[in-house]
Amino acid sequence: MSEIKKQCTKCKEWKPATPECFYKHPTGKDGLASKCISCTLEYRKTAEVQRRDRHRRQTEEYRKWRRQYEGQDGKGYEIKKTYRTSQKGKDAQARYRESEKGKENAKRGWRKETYQHKKQKRPAQIAARVTVANAIRLGKIPSASALPCVQCGGNAQEYHHYLGYSKEHRLDVIPVCRKCHRDLEASR
Repeated sequence: MSEIKKQCTKCKEWKPATPECFYKHPTGKDGLASKCISCTLEYRKTAEVQRRDRHRRQTEEYRKWRRQYEGQDGKGYEIKKTYRTSQKGKDAQARYRESEKGKENAKRGWRKETYQHKKQKRPAQIAARVTVANAIRLGKIPSASALPCVQCGGNAQEYHHYLGYSKEHRLDVIPVCRKCHRDLEASR
């Protein structure tokens, strides 16, 4: 029985059509790649060198562009001029610090209200929202976005706890759009 031969498309040599000479390839007619293993390895080496050179060249071009765009002060890149760093922005910040709201925020330490602070202030509201989110996830109630708003008939986006946030009313909700929800919360 004669051995089946296959010609490499790169080096044009005839070699045995076996996995020892050609890599396996699922789309090939015979299940093998068109290039022999030695040509494939050679190609990978040159492709890797070309990729590294291209990356190095692109990095150098980018750094050159950054230097031109931002300028250099000898220690590194300068900070881009933004509104906050301009004199006009600094004056606006100074005026804000002198205002009543600015003084109030300075006393609080400029702390934004985080989830933990909200949880401490409104634990019943947070617990009710978590209960509704879990009910949606478990399929007990549909997502609000799949329902119409009960106030205006538009697309609902969230649920409103119309009976309050107490434990027995956590799932007593109606689907509403954000505008209607804001109005309902303001009328409470």
